[in-house]
Parts: sequence; structure tokens; C-alpha cells
Amino acid sequence: MKFKDYIEESNQFVYHGQNYPGDPFKHMDKRIHEGNQQEGPGIYFGAYNVAKDYGKFITKTKDRIQNKDFVKSRDELSKTKLYNRLPKFLYELFKIDPEPIYYEITNWIEIYEPEDIKDYHFDMLAKKLKYEETRNFLITYAKLYKKDFLDVFNKVYPNIKGTYNPDLNFYAFLKSVKLEKVEKVEKT
Repeated sequence: MKFKDYIEESNQFVYHGQNYPGDPFKHMDKRIHEGNQQEGPGIYFGAYNVAKDYGKFITKTKDRIQNKDFVKSRDELSKTKLYNRLPKFLYELFKIDPEPIYYEITNWIEIYEPEDIKDYHFDMLAKKLKYEETRNFLITYAKLYKKDFLDVFNKVYPNIKGTYNPDLNFYAFLKSVKLEKVEKVEKT
């Protein structure tokens, strides 16, 4: 086994820093749109030294996280665990608000009204989106659907906690996990 493969399979604790006390997952539906979202929408965790740079209130995951519970943020959708259920994800969003999905479909397929969309159109749209970078796809739909995005994501992908970048060791959580308070760091 190559060292890189070992790192990919390993599990670890990750840390989150913020400038106020409390649970970083509180009001997650509003907070996932904050920051630069370089790895996609979510609440960001990483190495302890990185968390200290983001705030003096440090928390860590209570349990070790495993990379298999995340998808790589910079992979094409077709190379992730999201892809097989992508038509279902798009359909569930469409049921909440048809307009954004309708316009996305009409970028590729000639359809005149949202009522004209059939089940197979979600498969066709998924095939058109398969080369989209995962983080960009998630950012787009999180912005379009706000709180509903998290509800649908967690319904369609119950075993995926978010995205990660193995090179930067950043994790963008889309599900809350149990945390432990580490400390309040005084900045110098």
C-alpha cells in the first residue's frame, strides 16, 4: 500500500476555530454560505494549527472522521459517490422549487414549461453535469435552494458527511457531528 493510499483511508480528529463560543453547527443552514467555500458549502474543519487561525474558540470532532464518509471536493461529479443518486437529488430539489432545475435542464434540452419535465430529464441533466467539479456543483445548488439544500442532501445522501480536499486536509461538513471543546486560544 502506498503512503498516499494509507492517508486516504486513515481516520483522524479535525478541528474548527471560530471567534465566538458555541456549536459551529448551530444555524448550519445559514452558515454554510459564509466564507470563500473553497471546498464547497459547509462548516470547515482541518488541522489544529489551521483552526487556531480562524478563531480563539476551538472544537474538535468527538470521534475520528473517516475519508470514506466524504467526497473529494475537486473531483468530477461522475467520480464521486454523489453521481449515482444525482438524478434523485435533482428531482427532490425540483419538487421543492421547479424553476432552478427547469432552467438548468433548458440549457441542454428544449422544454417549454416546467410541467413538461419527465423523469428521464433528470437522468439527462445528471449526464450533462457529470464533468462538473463537485464543489462548484454543490455551491451552486446550495445558493439556489438555501436551507432546503441541506434537507435534500441529507435525505438523498444519508451516509455522506460533506466534501474534503486530501491535499489541504480541509473538510466541509454538511452534517453535524458530535464535538468536544478543546480550548479558548488567546491570540498573541
